[in-house]
Amino acid sequence: MKPFKPWLSLLALSFLALALATPAWASGSGPSLEVTDMLQNVLDWLSGPLATIVGGIAMAAAAFTWMFLRHERGADFAFRALLGTAIAIGAANIIDELVGQGALL
Repeated sequence: MKPFKPWLSLLALSFLALALATPAWASGSGPSLEVTDMLQNVLDWLSGPLATIVGGIAMAAAAFTWMFLRHERGADFAFRALLGTAIAIGAANIIDELVGQGALL
């Protein structure tokens, strides 16, 4: 019989609590500030069509790099371009999932 590991039970319970957590009902949206609107516009600009266009250019550059240089160097550049584009396009969604929306205090 294996010995009982309390830290493993605590880890499983913590994971379960985080997985079942719901956002606080009191975290409604307050009045919008001018700075918030401006920063939201910048975020929309950087994670929208501009990110898609820059990602397409990066993938084309990766393809040419892969075509004319060593295989491992081109594959590395293509992977980094693809990953960077995916992060740039989904940046707002990633942050919303990590910290949630509404009040952070």
